[in-house]
Amino acid sequence: MRVTTQLLSAMGVDATDAERYVKPLNDVLPEFGIDTSLRVAHFLSQVCVESIRMSRTEENLNYSAKRLRQVFPRYFTEAQAREAAGDPVKVGNRAYGKLPGQRNRLGNRTFEDGYKYRGRGLIQLTGLANYNAFNTFLHDAGIADDVVANPDLVKTKYAVHSAVWFWQT
Repeated sequence: MRVTTQLLSAMGVDATDAERYVKPLNDVLPEFGIDTSLRVAHFLSQVCVESIRMSRTEENLNYSAKRLRQVFPRYFTEAQAREAAGDPVKVGNRAYGKLPGQRNRLGNRTFEDGYKYRGRGLIQLTGLANYNAFNTFLHDAGIADDVVANPDLVKTKYAVHSAVWFWQT
C-alpha cells in the first residue's frame, strides 16, 4: 500500500508535513513489512499520535510545574518542579538523566544525557540505549551517520527511519 499526501491530509497532517514525509514513508515502510493497509494504518496512527500529526519531531519539554508533577511525579518534588518549569534542559535532564545514586535510566550514563537523548523522530526515540541501538541498525544497513554523536539527525534526516526501527523492535 502506498502512502499519499491525500491519505496523510485526511489523517489531519498539514499539507507541508504530508509532502515532506510521503516519499520517505513510501521508501522505508515496504522494506520493513509495513506494506498492507492494516499495517500502514496502525503505523501511521501511532506516528500521528507521537508526533502531533507529523508536526513535531522533537519532544516538547516545556512543562509547567503542575504538569511536571502529573507527568513525572517520581522525578520531581514540588520544589524541583517549580525550579525546572519552563526550562526544557532541566526537565529533560531530571526526567531522563542518570540521577545520583540511581542506575542508568534509559541507558543514559550522565545527568546531561537526559536532555541530550530526549525524544526525537516521528516516534519519539528516547534515551542513549535507544540511540545506540538505532545507530547500530543504521551502521548495519551501511549508513555511516552517527546519531549518538549527532542526535538531532533523528529529528531531521532519520525521523521516518527511527520510527520504523522503533516500531519493529
